[in-house]
Amino acid sequence: MPDENTILTGQQGSTEGGGSAAGAEGGQQAAGGQEEGKSTGAESGTSTGEQGGQTAGAEGGQQSQEAGEGEGEGEGEQGQDEGAPEQYEDFTLPEGMELDPEVTEEFKTVAKEMNLSQEKAQQLIDLQGKAVAKMQEQQQKTVQQWAEDVRKDPEIGGDKFDESVQTAKKALDTYGSDKLKELLDTSGLGNHPEVVRFFAKVGGTLTEDTLEEGQGGGQDSKPLANRMYPNMS
Repeated sequence: MPDENTILTGQQGSTEGGGSAAGAEGGQQAAGGQEEGKSTGAESGTSTGEQGGQTAGAEGGQQSQEAGEGEGEGEGEQGQDEGAPEQYEDFTLPEGMELDPEVTEEFKTVAKEMNLSQEKAQQLIDLQGKAVAKMQEQQQKTVQQWAEDVRKDPEIGGDKFDESVQTAKKALDTYGSDKLKELLDTSGLGNHPEVVRFFAKVGGTLTEDTLEEGQGGGQDSKPLANRMYPNMS
């Protein structure tokens, strides 16, 4: 679409008597301006092109030099990494931590496939040890918190704590097996408020005859408070 400003300017010039002459002179001046513009543009383009080529060449050389240095450093680091040994030595384990022999052999196989050195494989073992220790610490805190919750429970705790524990002991001694007692100890579930509440309710339903029958079964006479709450004294 033609430019409206250009069309309007042409219409105004044609209405004056000297419009043709002015138009001719304007055309010559415009032509001269175009020639100058071409000459200046060509010189500027040549100069810019030369400068751009020099800059690009300098940057390319610098990048090539940096790439070469990076490759050299990488090769040096690979050379320092001894890689997987022919056979891994025994790993050092944190105190109290044991590794299953089958799992250990499986780990060595994976470590060798990953080309881990003895040192790097040991670092993974150390990291696993920290994770296990953290889990054990958290579990211990949870079990201790359960015990505190029992003491504060409005139904079985407070002034009723001793009575609730003795009543729960009756149920455990009467119906609980040695394996159940071991489970309550090793898992810490013996400190869980709901477990204590359950045994206390069961113990509350026992009659004297039932207690005599249960006590004749050779059950462990160790107090339930000591078995279920080893941390409570």
